[in-house]
Amino acid sequence: MADITTGTVVGESSLIPYIRRQDVFFDANNLRPQKVARLYLDEIVMNGFSQKGNKIVLNSKKILTITPNVGSPAIYAGDNVYQGSSNLSPTFTGKVDAWTVGNTTLVIKTMSGNFDSSANVFIEGNVSFVTTTTASVSRELNSNTSDTFGMNEGVYCSNNQVFMKVVGSSGENLLYVCENFATLCL
Repeated sequence: MADITTGTVVGESSLIPYIRRQDVFFDANNLRPQKVARLYLDEIVMNGFSQKGNKIVLNSKKILTITPNVGSPAIYAGDNVYQGSSNLSPTFTGKVDAWTVGNTTLVIKTMSGNFDSSANVFIEGNVSFVTTTTASVSRELNSNTSDTFGMNEGVYCSNNQVFMKVVGSSGENLLYVCENFATLCL
């Protein structure tokens, strides 16, 4: 290869025949089911050096202090919570884990989407799917979220003695790890 000149510094460039170890991530959708994926890098099969990505869903919860509309019916564990223009196209969804009337504390679990603390939350019955309560959020707390995990941080599961490396996080309840695992208890 040609020399590289930057200002008054000349550096020689040449090919390095091997690559240093590094993690490479591929994301694909709509692949054929029950078929083997063959991964190639420079026409060399990489299947022996690859593994399926691991995703852990944490039992994270969001704790809200809310002000329900006057005359709203009771809220029950298992009721659906959402934000957005309707429950058909929500920007955030979850399930009521607990509701304390005395201090108007709502605990939400099984969350997905992006929560907006400045928007109202809508609560609908888990059987009727009819929105019964609209509430404004006055305070938001997160509990057991994946934000607490940093990139390349090690995670150890003592019950099955498996060690993993964190490769990504959703900021709410998803944690992506590198290495195979059976069960992770946090």
